[in-house]
Amino acid sequence: MRLKIPVEVTKFGIYIMFPIATLFLFNEPDILSKLPSSLDLVKKDIENERKTLFKIPQTFAEVKEKTELIKEFYKNKE
Repeated sequence: MRLKIPVEVTKFGIYIMFPIATLFLFNEPDILSKLPSSLDLVKKDIENERKTLFKIPQTFAEVKEKTELIKEFYKNKE
């Protein structure tokens, strides 16, 4: 004897069970620690770039160094 399940019922079951199964699988702390978190790496890269890009020179030597870099940049550009 064969069960006749309509296609809509099968689709509904899949649509309901897929998110539930995904949440059940990936909501465990053990699995979360094993998965790579690329978002954390991106945030660290952005913070490191922000620290180096927007660092305001504090001493006269740092100001002089930055101005020399800017002068060399524009000299090489011409």
